[in-house]
Amino acid sequence: MDDNSDIDLGWLVITPQETVGLVVDMTTLQQRIKHFSTRQRRFFLCEGQGCDFCMRGTPKRMRYQVRVSYNGNGWWWEFGKKVYRLIKSQAGDDESVRLLVTRIDSGSSTRYWINRIRNDVEIPALYRRAAQRCAIMLEK
Repeated sequence: MDDNSDIDLGWLVITPQETVGLVVDMTTLQQRIKHFSTRQRRFFLCEGQGCDFCMRGTPKRMRYQVRVSYNGNGWWWEFGKKVYRLIKSQAGDDESVRLLVTRIDSGSSTRYWINRIRNDVEIPALYRRAAQRCAIMLEK
């Protein structure tokens, strides 16, 4: 579990076309330099000097990890730069933020639609908008 192995949390996986409500703890945000293995279809932590991936010329990618609460459980969630920017734009300087996250597509074409939940009244409307947004994006 990379550098987070001392904390007994699983990894959150949002499946394509799934919408989830998360509480994101921005104080736990961490940056990690990783390599993506196309053969194994997953990321691996860059080991720095002497890293096998670096020596083979595999590009480095910045990944972000943050602790989230989902359905009352704690998880680690990992994502790339675009999702980081979306989350940061919603959270601003807040230490914690409630978000509604919809994953659209999968693989290299994965996209996310992220909205801040400001109060519980907004939740049904945000879910409807997420479903509509997902349907529109899948038509493209």
